[in-house]
Amino acid sequence: MALPRRDPNSGACVVKLCSDEYPHKTEHGLVKLNVPATQVGEVAAVLRARAVGGVLIVEEMIEDGVAEWIVGCRHDATFGPITVIGAGGIFVELINEAKARLAPVDAAIASRRSGRSAPPNFSWAHAVDRRATSMR
Repeated sequence: MALPRRDPNSGACVVKLCSDEYPHKTEHGLVKLNVPATQVGEVAAVLRARAVGGVLIVEEMIEDGVAEWIVGCRHDATFGPITVIGAGGIFVELINEAKARLAPVDAAIASRRSGRSAPPNFSWAHAVDRRATSMR
């Protein structure tokens, strides 16, 4: 299993198990935050026991992020490769603006993915780097 590229003894990871049976990973206990990199194997084993056949994702834990993103892809038998991008986490359903596009997606298409070019700026968070969110 590949870990984020940094010293494995510093920082923390997010460990997720993705399964078509559980589209809302958090509600089913399939997301673990602040996992020390040295404990990823243990946490992965527990998650795999909960959702046999799921796909494990290990990501670097970002402490000062503005918002999460939902980014996905799938190969459709009729249309071919499709991508999905939008505000993630709890905002997937609150804002409900994730958009699907035929792949490949370039920066121009990504910046038009919805009515906004990025999640809104929140008074309690860092300003959003709208250029960085365009998938350039």
